[in-house]
Order: sequence, then structure tokens, then C-alpha cells
Amino acid sequence: MSRLASLKEFAFMNALYERDFPTPVPIDANRHGIVMSLVKAYPMTQVRVIPHPDKVYKNMMELVVRLAQHGLVHGDYNEFNMMIDDDEKLTMIDFPQMISTSHANAGFYFDRDVGCVQEYFSKHYGLVFEGKPTLDSSEAQREVDLDQEVRASGFVKE
Repeated sequence: MSRLASLKEFAFMNALYERDFPTPVPIDANRHGIVMSLVKAYPMTQVRVIPHPDKVYKNMMELVVRLAQHGLVHGDYNEFNMMIDDDEKLTMIDFPQMISTSHANAGFYFDRDVGCVQEYFSKHYGLVFEGKPTLDSSEAQREVDLDQEVRASGFVKE
């Protein structure tokens, strides 16, 4: 199972990297491990102060919507799976639980991903939000069938 999970994560990372998503550079997968580039950033959970939290929040929301436009829901999108550098550039990590936007539970996981990000920025930076993106919104409509390419859980062949 570990081997299959690492191969799946490598496939996601590679496909996302090829489409200019902010991921580490995928190098190889072998057995239960993945080799990737070093990310010169910090896990967001270890960063005490983000100078422009509203900008970082906006970038995170744009990224979760962009994933949906590519037919994917991260499924564990939060401060634990996001790295940030000194210039507030984001790098997304940890992909084996990613699912297709066609998955029966995609809306639930998308809403949970958005909610986790909003909760983090509300709790740590006092941000207040007016609405949130949803999987059904026009901004999150699928433009690319990346879920089919990587055979994400719940993808539809048509």
C-alpha cells in the first residue's frame, strides 16, 4: 500500500508541476519514497508571523480553485501541507489523498479544504471572510481533465 501511495503521490506531483502549480520538482519514486527537490521554505505551521496574511490567504484560495479547474480536490489542503518562503511564495505538498471533482464526496472535501484555510487565517490573523469559493461556483468550473490523466479517485472516463 505504501508503494502504491508513493507512486500515486509522485504522479500527482509530476502532473501538477508540469502545469506550473507550486510544487517541489518531482525527481523519482521508488518503493515507498519520493525524491523531490529541496524546498527553500518553511512549513506554514512553523511560521509565527506572515507579513501579508490577506495576500497569502488570497493566493491559497486561488490555488484551491485552480486545482478544481483542473478537475482535482486536494482533500487535505491546510497549513500543514503548505510551505511558505521569506517572500510569501507558497509551495503545496502532500497529494496522495487527492480526488476528482467528479467524486461523490468532492464537494464535501473541497468545502473542508476551504474551511481549514479560513479557520487558520481567522484564528491566527483575525481575518474575516465574506463568502467562500464552492465547487459549484462558476470560478471553480473544470477547464482541464487532469483527474482523468492521473486517474484520481472518482474520475469519470467520459
